[in-house]
Amino acid sequence: MAMISSEIFSICTYLPAKSLYRFKAVDKGFCNLSEEAFFLVNHVRNSLRRDDTSFFLQLERSCNEEVRLHPLPSHQGSGVPGDVLQFLSKSGQILASTKGLILCRATDKIPSEFSICNPATKSRLPISLPTHDENLNAHVIIMLLECYDGFDDYMVVHFETPTDWSSDYACKILKPRKGLWKAMEKGFSAGGRNMKFNMPVHDNGVIHFISDCGSYITKGSPYFEPYIMSYNLKNGTSTMLKLSKTARKSSTDEKCDMSILKWGKVSTTTSSICLILFVPVDLELHLYHVKILIDV
Repeated sequence: MAMISSEIFSICTYLPAKSLYRFKAVDKGFCNLSEEAFFLVNHVRNSLRRDDTSFFLQLERSCNEEVRLHPLPSHQGSGVPGDVLQFLSKSGQILASTKGLILCRATDKIPSEFSICNPATKSRLPISLPTHDENLNAHVIIMLLECYDGFDDYMVVHFETPTDWSSDYACKILKPRKGLWKAMEKGFSAGGRNMKFNMPVHDNGVIHFISDCGSYITKGSPYFEPYIMSYNLKNGTSTMLKLSKTARKSSTDEKCDMSILKWGKVSTTTSSICLILFVPVDLELHLYHVKILIDV
C-alpha cells in the first residue's frame, strides 16, 4: 500500500464496491486495492455494517488474468452460493448489476455470449444481441439498467458503435416482458468527444455519460471542453449538459480525469449527478487533488 496514504486507505475501506471500481477506472493507484488481503478484510467488515453486498465489477481484463470472487461470511452473507462465484471467476465477466441481477459475458466462448444471471437462485437467461458483427468484443456497448416504466424489473440497453465518427450510436432496448429488441428511432448523439460508457448514470429513463478530457478538439468548437451527454430512453433525445465553471477550469490540465456517479439515497425520488475530478499533484507519488461536485 505504498502508493496510497494510510488516510486514503482507511476511507476506501468504507466505500461501496461500485465506488471503488470508479476510482480504479481513473487512477492505477487504486487497482491493487482489491488484491490486498488486509484491505479486503477491512472492506468486508465495514461493508457488513452497511449491508453492502455489491460485486466488484471488472469491465476489462486480459484472457489470462485470474479473477477471484469471495462470498461474505455465511451468517451475514449475500445469499450468493460459493459455486456461483467460482463459475463467474473462471468463465464470466460481470458487466453490470441491478436489483440483485447481473449482466455477464462468457469469457470462454467465441464469439462472446451474454446472459442475465441471478446468483442467489442460480438461474441464467441467455441474451441474443441484435447484431451479427463477427468481432463482437470490439464493438459491444451493453448495459443492464433498472426499468423506468414499472412493468419490468430491468432492461438491457445496447449501443452499436458507429462506423463513421460523425454518426450517432444506434440504440436498441430489450425488456423481459416483451422479450424482443426494440430499436429507438433516434440514436445517441455523443458529440465530438469520446464518451465513457463504463460509468453511466441512469435516472428515470435518462442515461448520462461523461466525455473524456483530451485536448484534441479545436478551440471554438462546442465540444472543446468536457461535457455530459444525456440520452432519453423514452423519446431518443440527446442533450448536452455543460459542466460547472470549476470543473471546466480544472479540465485544462492534460492529466486531469473525470468520472460521474449517481448521488442520493435509493429510497428517494430525487437524485443528483456527482462529478469527481482527479487533478494530478505528483504523478510519481500518485498524488491527486480530488474535487467532488454535486449537481454539476
